[in-house]
Amino acid sequence: MRAVALRRNSGHIKTVPAFGQSPNSRFGPFNVPSMPSSGTIAPPSIPSQLPELPSVDDKLKSQIYTHSSNISTRDPVPYNRLAMFGDAHLTAAVTHILFTHSPSLDPGEMTELRNVYVSNVNVARWGRAYGFDKEVNVAKHLVMSSENIDRFAAGSFEAYLGAVVLSSSQKDLEELVEKLVTPGLKDVRKSLGLNNNKTVSDKNALQKLHQRLTAEGKVLPEYKHERIGDVTEWFFEVRCILDGKEVGRGQGRSIIEGKRRAAEQVLYKPARFFSSLPDS
Repeated sequence: MRAVALRRNSGHIKTVPAFGQSPNSRFGPFNVPSMPSSGTIAPPSIPSQLPELPSVDDKLKSQIYTHSSNISTRDPVPYNRLAMFGDAHLTAAVTHILFTHSPSLDPGEMTELRNVYVSNVNVARWGRAYGFDKEVNVAKHLVMSSENIDRFAAGSFEAYLGAVVLSSSQKDLEELVEKLVTPGLKDVRKSLGLNNNKTVSDKNALQKLHQRLTAEGKVLPEYKHERIGDVTEWFFEVRCILDGKEVGRGQGRSIIEGKRRAAEQVLYKPARFFSSLPDS
């Protein structure tokens, strides 16, 4: 059976120049799907400069692009199983990213925010941005509606994410997803009514962490910060580093507020964490 939108990239999977600028115009200009909401939730923004996609095992590439309607002796395995695997790891990655980037969120808020990012609508937007909708091999008789193309883009992209984990590691997947999530995270939080700058519950967290580490004779942390956002909407993200590893992360309108949030996160760790740290 003939396939629609059949195109293969040799070697590594490549990024497209920018969102929607694919050299293949088989389906013509596409419309970015809106988030399933009451109309008040801003869809996560797509980075203007897409992060590079990690390479995957050549043996998995045909699965990434094969729809179940178009299996053949050359491409006998469709992307369904690999997409399910990728979806599970994507959910875990987004959960971890939100946990470390937004320590002020409670479990219900984390779930609400995570659901925006792992929704089929949003994953389809990521897939379209990278041109996965142009790569999927589907049977000619299938109706190429915008809704179906979104399904193909989401399924193929999730399959690719699964292939990343199998080819390298969950860490590589999370690094990619983090670059897709964090640029627009503040806007999505704002649209959901989740305050990015909640009051720090313990303004003495920095001093308390320093006192505890000193009392136990442990190494003291260092803090690394980064300013995120544009001229009008920005915040500082601060990472707490102990023994060369990131152990906490906080955000705030000032560096000191970000430090407090990061330190507070570390203070919640169990006693065995502190006992495992090297002595000063």
